[in-house]
Amino acid sequence: MHRALKAAFSLLLAVATVAPVCAAPRRAPSATGPAAGGASVTPDRVALLSQAPQDVAMVPNAVGWVKECGVAAQARDCTIGTGFALAADTPENLLLKVTTSERAGNHMLQLTAPVDVALRPGFTLVLDDGEAVLGDYTTCGAKGCRGEVTLSDPIYRRLVGAKAVRVVIGNARDASLRLSLPLDGFAQAAAGAPTPLADLASRREAAAARIKAARAAQ
Repeated sequence: MHRALKAAFSLLLAVATVAPVCAAPRRAPSATGPAAGGASVTPDRVALLSQAPQDVAMVPNAVGWVKECGVAAQARDCTIGTGFALAADTPENLLLKVTTSERAGNHMLQLTAPVDVALRPGFTLVLDDGEAVLGDYTTCGAKGCRGEVTLSDPIYRRLVGAKAVRVVIGNARDASLRLSLPLDGFAQAAAGAPTPLADLASRREAAAARIKAARAAQ
């Protein structure tokens, strides 16, 4: 069934892969408002929001939110992340990570989408209050294409307080897919201590066992 789910996700995207675009991320106070610095949000970005179909609900993986921290040059960087799938106890289709860097003084959100996602015009992150954050893909590899966007402190605080976030991914036919990602546990992970390695290992083992059992039951 996991292969069928992966195929279904690819069918939902219905895209043709194009060359990666390494462009500077942009953000806007709203889908139709001015971007940071006063630049207008491009019409294709607005079209993605207005034409997006009904939400496709994603399910967090069984590992849950993981917080990992490191210290370099006396500055602490912490990353909180998890994966999402189309159904419980199936391999993840999407990864979401947020890194808070004392050294850089910012919050960086990273999204890893399937390799068959269209890379232009990038992705749109929509908070539950309707504010849109616009990002671009930077690299692609065997596990997918990674996009990044820098979050301001106010946007990060809204993300921490949100119940869910929506990711709008476009395709080569000027259509779009809107994925709904629940954020249960994200705020607790952001405020809490790093995930102990032993706890992380046991969580991953349990998640792998659940996926294996689900496959065997098919």
